Amino acid sequence: MDKTKIEDIRPSPVIMIPGDGGCQAFAELTNTPSTAFPIWVDLRYLITPGSFSKLRFDPATGRTYDNENVKVTFPGWGETWSVDNLDSRPHDATLYFGEVTRTLTTNNSFYQPNVTLRGTPFDFRKAPSKFSFALFSYVDENEDFGPQLKRLVEETYANGENTRVVIVAHSMGTLYALHFFKSQSDAWKKRYIKAFVATSGPLGGAVKALKIEASGKLCAFSLPLHCASWLIWSKHSLRLSQYGRLLPRSQKLDRQAE
Repeated sequence: MDKTKIEDIRPSPVIMIPGDGGCQAFAELTNTPSTAFPIWVDLRYLITPGSFSKLRFDPATGRTYDNENVKVTFPGWGETWSVDNLDSRPHDATLYFGEVTRTLTTNNSFYQPNVTLRGTPFDFRKAPSKFSFALFSYVDENEDFGPQLKRLVEETYANGENTRVVIVAHSMGTLYALHFFKSQSDAWKKRYIKAFVATSGPLGGAVKALKIEASGKLCAFSLPLHCASWLIWSKHSLRLSQYGRLLPRSQKLDRQAE
């Protein structure tokens, strides 16, 4: 029996790429002895204006950096816990990929978290590829994501007894996946990738990004103005640089109008 027919009758390893805000984030103070503490999702930092998750923008390099005296990390690469539930103290309100993990692992010994079922937490504050917006020109700030994902795909392929991998991406994660696929050869993709499942992907941009920038309405929350201020672009600081990457593309809109 050839490899294609074998793959048709057995499960494929799965790698999940989360969307904007789709993994846990931790902060650590660098100017004083500190241990990492959760900031996403943590209700205290969601409704109270804070500086832990802000980014500083350098117009000379087009890069953004963590705020002063803070180091933000997104742990759990290759594992599922960071994308299964967005709170370090899991509860139903912050459930994310957890239901996918539960469904795949229930009564199916093939799927093992961190072995044949993987997660890819990343710095969702930043854009997946180089782009220009208004007067700003951005470089690929998450340049390590692609090489790390490539190694993870190859490792997961081996874990699944040389079975090609299914990439499941949600929302902004589909842009990260698309950027990754464009960087790989056809031969590599044919060998390691079985399918790409894009869910709610803003491949042509999203009007919601404009609403977020203009109103401060983030996800299901309508933030008061003093809280929304940390979402807005400024000369030295911005909250989430990737929203420029999510704005609607004029090319896509022109095609739809035809």
